[in-house]
Amino acid sequence: PVRAGRADAAFHGALLRASGNRFFAQLPRVLGQALTARGERVHAGPHHHPVASHTEVAARVREMDPDGAYTAMLELLDLSLRDDP
Repeated sequence: PVRAGRADAAFHGALLRASGNRFFAQLPRVLGQALTARGERVHAGPHHHPVASHTEVAARVREMDPDGAYTAMLELLDLSLRDDP
């Protein structure tokens, strides 16, 4: 769970930095510990396997598909809320 939590925080931090928005790029410094702790808690429990949903977001970003990335991220956030209400 610890490695998964760190990986989750790193993934979301990379997305925020890749946005090109200076404000968003600073959020990992502020939210990093909270994202890591939440990721550790979620990955320790009986929740969905997050790799597929994260892979979908990354694929859409890599393809420069903003609408697809938006939709994939909404689905990821929905899963996240169900895992950790």
